[in-house]
Amino acid sequence: MVNPDPLISIIIPTYNAKHWIGQTLQSILTQPNPETYEVIVIDDGSTDGTQELIQRDYAGRVHYYYQSNQGRGASRNAGLKVARGAFIQFFDADDIMEANALQPRFAFLCANPQYAAAYGHAVLFWDGNPQEIFETNNQQRYCSGDIIKSEIHTPFLWLITVLFRKEWADRVGGMDETLKSNEDWHFWLKIAAKGGLFAYVDGAPVARYRARYNNPIESVLIHQLSGIQVLERIKPLLVGRADYKNLELNKAIGAWRYGYGYSLMKFGDVKKGHEEILQSLIQNHQSITTKLFYFILSYIIPITQVENQFFRLRRLVRSFL
Repeated sequence: MVNPDPLISIIIPTYNAKHWIGQTLQSILTQPNPETYEVIVIDDGSTDGTQELIQRDYAGRVHYYYQSNQGRGASRNAGLKVARGAFIQFFDADDIMEANALQPRFAFLCANPQYAAAYGHAVLFWDGNPQEIFETNNQQRYCSGDIIKSEIHTPFLWLITVLFRKEWADRVGGMDETLKSNEDWHFWLKIAAKGGLFAYVDGAPVARYRARYNNPIESVLIHQLSGIQVLERIKPLLVGRADYKNLELNKAIGAWRYGYGYSLMKFGDVKKGHEEILQSLIQNHQSITTKLFYFILSYIIPITQVENQFFRLRRLVRSFL
């Protein structure tokens, strides 16, 4: 039965994920203390029979809402509008929630009202083999308190691992629906920029992230461009901070812009790629010798050969030292 008075709202946007969402929902609906949470599925215009599956197998157990396709940011905002819990857990329709994932973070936030959010860590598995999992090195970067600088330079917050207070979504205006990627990263940065504190709750993994082999060119470019957009949009929220210079925001923007320019050249748009890399060198002076070498050499040979030529040259130079 649907919980009439939940403390936690679990929001799952989905688009043509019928193949996986049953496994996802099963992992969530078997969490302990079901009286404390509700599950909200926002169907973002699926055409694969997701609606029929939910209505047949999960009627009365989840709140299901259908909308025309609007993107992940809009779907999560739609979930926020109907959520009744004071705490929010965003989750993806193809990932798996580990056993007893909610309670430790929920208990922490109840005992520590000064924190806006609590997060754990996730492991990964390749699609089709959920039992064979592997770790990431994200834990080396986990921290608590004011996470803004760490999250700007080495993003470590995974959406599926964060439980946060709904009031903070209201404070920052939810997710930016115009971003085509990295909208969750932007959301966490907005909360941190507004003074929200994050806490890492150590323990067993709270989720399994489904990794897939396909990585279309368009997705790579969209991800990198949106990374630049996220940092540019967060800048006005940070310029008034006493430690603004120490945040080295331009350095981070330059790093994302360099990656975007490199990918553009690799995928064939050499002129635009050169423009982006030149701009990145202006913004980010870190490792400028190497990057400038790449930039100049890319005018002479295809970008896919640049790194190989650079490493060959470096080995040659070292052999004479």
